[in-house]
Parts: sequence; C-alpha cells; structure tokens
Amino acid sequence: MNPGGDFGKRELSPALRNRFTEIWVDAIDFSTVEAENLVASNLSWPILARPMLDSVTWFNQRVLHPLSIREVLGWSAFVTSTASAASSGGGAADLQRAVEMYLHGGCMTLVDSLGLGNQLVDTACLAALEKRRKANSADSETGGGGLTDGQTAVFWHLLEQLQDATMFQGLGEASRKSLMETFAQGGFAWVRRQIAPRAEDGSLCFSGFKVAAAVKHTSENTDVDMDAPKGDVFAEFDFGAPSTACNVGRLVRALQQPKAVLLEGPPGLGKTATVQALARATGRKLLRINLSEQTDLLDLLGSDLPVPGAETITFRWCDGALLRAMKQGDWVLLDEINLAPQATLEGLNALLDHRREVYLPTIGQSVAAHPGFRLFAAQNPVATGGGRKGLPRSFLNRFTRVVLSQLSKADLQHICRHTHGAAVGESVVDRAVCLVEELRLAAEGHGPEGGSPFEAHLDFDWNLRDAMRLCDLLQAGVPLANHFAASAELLFVARLRCERDREVARKVIRSIAPPNPVAMEASEATFARASALMRSACGLGEQPRSVATAATAAVAASPAPDESGAAADGAGLACVPELCLGAQSLQPTRHGVQIGAALLNRRLSLTDPRCWPALEHIHQSSHLAALAGQSRVLHGVAHAVSDCLRWPVLLVGGPASGKHSIVRWLAAMAHMPLQEVPLTP
Repeated sequence: MNPGGDFGKRELSPALRNRFTEIWVDAIDFSTVEAENLVASNLSWPILARPMLDSVTWFNQRVLHPLSIREVLGWSAFVTSTASAASSGGGAADLQRAVEMYLHGGCMTLVDSLGLGNQLVDTACLAALEKRRKANSADSETGGGGLTDGQTAVFWHLLEQLQDATMFQGLGEASRKSLMETFAQGGFAWVRRQIAPRAEDGSLCFSGFKVAAAVKHTSENTDVDMDAPKGDVFAEFDFGAPSTACNVGRLVRALQQPKAVLLEGPPGLGKTATVQALARATGRKLLRINLSEQTDLLDLLGSDLPVPGAETITFRWCDGALLRAMKQGDWVLLDEINLAPQATLEGLNALLDHRREVYLPTIGQSVAAHPGFRLFAAQNPVATGGGRKGLPRSFLNRFTRVVLSQLSKADLQHICRHTHGAAVGESVVDRAVCLVEELRLAAEGHGPEGGSPFEAHLDFDWNLRDAMRLCDLLQAGVPLANHFAASAELLFVARLRCERDREVARKVIRSIAPPNPVAMEASEATFARASALMRSACGLGEQPRSVATAATAAVAASPAPDESGAAADGAGLACVPELCLGAQSLQPTRHGVQIGAALLNRRLSLTDPRCWPALEHIHQSSHLAALAGQSRVLHGVAHAVSDCLRWPVLLVGGPASGKHSIVRWLAAMAHMPLQEVPLTP
C-alpha cells in the first residue's frame, strides 16, 4: 500500500496493522550504480543513463513531490522507442538523434508535467531564472511555448547539459549547436518548423513524430458518443495557432509511448478538441465519457442486465462503453477525471500500467486491451472548484502528464480567423477577439482604467469559447448579427450580476464598437415608452394617451384552449399580445412570435395537448407585470433557443425573480411542450 497523506489515501488502523509483519520500503536512490545499471538496461544508448538520473536527482531536490522510478523508466522507454539502437557502426547522426530524443523525453517527463500534481518550490532556482533573464534579454525567446517560470527553469537545466562537454561524449560541437536550435523558442522550434501536419500512408506525421493510422474494422457500437472520422480535419481544426501548435506537439510527443495521457488546462483551452482532431487525422474513432461524482466502475466496464423479451427473468453480461472500446481498439477520452470517485479510478489501475487489462469480478475474467487502444483523460485544475479534487500520486504517475499552455490573444485571432474569417471578415473577427480580451482584463480589475474585479469574475472564464460564440452569432444571419454591439450585449453583459459590472462591460463594448448616438437615443426613448405601455396594461401606472392597449388587453380576454383542444390555430394569434418592448418589440406572426430580432417558430398546433400547460401561463395577467423589466432577458433567451443558434441557456437569479415564468412564457409563445425536471443533490 502507499502511505497515507496523499489524495484519497489513508493509513490503516493500528489494530489491523499489528496483525501484519510491516516492512517499510525505501525509494530507489538514483545516485547508486544499481539504479544506473537498471536504467541503462532499458536504453538503446546506455551512455544516456547517467545524465538522465542526474537530471531526475536535480529535479527531485527542487519540487514538492519527487519522481519515482516509474517516471524514469517511462523516459528511457520513450528514448528507446524513438531513437535507433546503438551499434558498433553507429555514427554521429544516430547519436545526435538519440540525444534529441533524450531531450524530448526530458521535456515530456519533467517540463510538461510540472504543474499537474507537482510544483517547483526552490525559490533560489526561480531567482536565478529571473537574474538570467535580466542579464541576457536576447535569450528571452526561450521563454516562449507558454512555459511557466518553473517549467522554464527546468527546461534551461536540460539545455545546460548540451553545453557541458563531459556530457554525451562523442557528440560534436556542430551537433550540439543544431540541437540548441531545435529546442529554441521555449523548446518548440521543432514544432514551428512544420506547422501543418501531413499524412503519409494514412499516418499523421508531425515534426518528426508519427502517430499510426487506424486499422480498418467494423464497429458494433451504436449507443455511445462516438466521433467517427469525417471531413477535412485540417480545414476545421487550426493546427497553426502558436500555442495550439505547441499543445499538439506536446500531445503527439506523449503518444510515442503506450502510456495513457492526462491533459490539464483551464476551461475553453481546447483539450477535448485537440484529442478529437488527432483522432480524426489518424482515422480513429473516439469515445468521449464524461465522469462525475456518481460514475461507477460498472458504468464503464459493464454489468449483468436483464435479457429483453425472455420468458423468465434472465440476466446476461453486457459490456460497458469503455470495455467495448478496449476490445475494438478505439480511442477513449475520460473527461473531468478529477470528478470521479476514488474507488472508480482505483479500478482502472491495471489498465493504466504495463498490464493494460481490466479484471471483471462478476464473470471472473480479465480482458486485455486491443493493441490500437489508447486512453486519454482530461481535467480542469482543482482551483476551478465544482467538486474537483486532487488525484493521488500513485495514480498520476501511471499517465504521461501534459499541462497545456494558455491561449494568448494572438492564438484567439489565429483560430477565429481560421473558422470565421471567410464568413464575417477578419476585421470583425479581430474586434471580437479584442473585445473578449479587454473584458477578461476588466473582469480581473486590470483594465486600462483600473477598477476592482467583477463580482463573479471567478465563476466563469473569458476565453476562446466566448470569441467563437460571438463569431457564431455574427455569422448566424439573424438581424442582430448586423449589430456588433447588440450581439456583444446579448452574450457578455447579460451574464453579469450587478449593475456596476454591466456598466463597465458596456463601456468596454463602446470602446471597441462606438455606438450611433442618434440611434441610441431613439432606442432608449422607445424603450421608455414601451415600458410605460407595458406597466399600464398590467395596471401598474397610467397609460400613454397616444398608444392603444387593446392588443395588450387581449391576453386577459382571449380564451384558453378547452380540454378537447377546440381552439383553432388562428385563435392562437389572439392569445399572443402585441407588446412593444422598444428595441426588443414583441409581435405575433402567423407561424410564430418575434421578440426583437429573434424569431421563435411554432412547433405544435393549439389542438395538441402537449402545449396546453404552457399556454395556461399567459392567461395569468399577474405574470405580465414582470415583462416590462425582463424584456432584455426575454430577448436574450429567445435568441439563444431560436432555430439559428439552438444554444443551451442557464438562467441565474435570486428567488422569485421570474426565471420559471420567462421559460414558461416563451414555451407558450412558441407552442412548445415544456418538461420541468427539479434537480436535487
């Protein structure tokens, strides 16, 4: 057993432990000859064993959690699988290739994993890094690749081995210089030399690394979330964005050994999209499984289920989604793995180590994974909350861990131009990205004018998803898409929870998309007049003399459909009030209802009983009193659920703020059946 003190681990009680002969096993000392011989026996170039162990020893002295022999053997396995074996006739080119793979393995083992369950704690090392940066500004390019300060310090230590003449004997000066150039730009010059991947013989070749293509087979799977390869992935996924190229390079490098890969990064970074793109580029089927606190091992592997249609109660073993993918050689992505219960994760240990199998106690069988099977896992950092927890080190070191670098403003521009530039124009895309970046800074209190952070700035991120959604809205073709500021208001201002934050966001939007003063004044005047009309119709104030309220009063006068559904479709127009809400005017049409620029098409006839519960809602005049103040909310929800977008909507508000009424009212307007499901812990 592993000792207590780690995530999910605990010590046994003294009453149980004193029934065993307990023996403590010390970790392997990497400075010994035995450790060097062990690593050398697993290397195709044994001269790399001592530099490898020296690097790990240096690393272990400066991090919170030292690496174990499992990570060291993974590093040696990577070098052996990617570099040609040493022989009596091995030349300088072979040695250079071996040292290059040694450095790649070091970056994968020491640099890419730093920040995922481990961190650099040596302040002297970070101080030396800062001093070196100030002393040599020309060397600042090595801070690229999205590396943190701790990752940069470790990476520079690896490169310093190339400058030590006693290391890698037989490696010439020209070869050392070539390797320094390969690992320039923060260790990712090798990626940027070949931004666009190219397929050869069905395999994906990416900057010297190769991912084998899938073997054609017929899948029997029909009921899980599978991504089948289709379309041109290189046209849909932007491999050329600076940080994206580095992240793809990290992942392709990790795929050079059979270990499972664990990706970590903040929301909206593209963890799932990157794995999907690689799966499609290699012709693989990808099974995505979202884990949660309720996920059980039986959900993944299978269980005994009743046989349908049997005359007597009969049970039969049915494979789970993960077990089917293991047998067929598909790729599997376990998303949100740090939400899963500890017992579920421990059940996957045998699948994650050299055994690559799972034991099924129900049927007493062990099932080995198909040679083409690959397991990926993804998680958001523990700091994002939501019930996420740290994973134990004994579980983490079974993965090749990859911390993905954050996307910069240049990355967002590159990706959005790739996906939306031809449709909406590059200038519009650049404005959308600039707006998201400025809102992110303002939410953190780092805007040009300073200020305090937004009230709920930690509850969501301003990231690539926001920029893509704004571009989607501008590309949708609805009337709102012609108004950049209105689209930004719908997406970004509506989520904010206090008026101060909303005003700051509007100021940022106006700085990016200056409004038309004449149109703005007319819109505000119309909205004020419409609100007065609405309140008057609800009995909350005096009615403007020049505006009739007959259409509004029609709500209370129109009959509800009787139990037989005798109301005609034409009568549906009388059930819908023609209310002007300023820029968000509400008008009934023959086929639906229009709220501002959003059009909701009717799906059911009034004679269909499925829409009657929602229709009853609009005959309760008391609910109309809230519409004058919630017009912008109605408009935003109507746009999101319209046929052009079909986005999911999350309404957040205090008790009795009208959340349910808004949804019920819109369902009635669109003659849509509404299913209400209360969720509880």
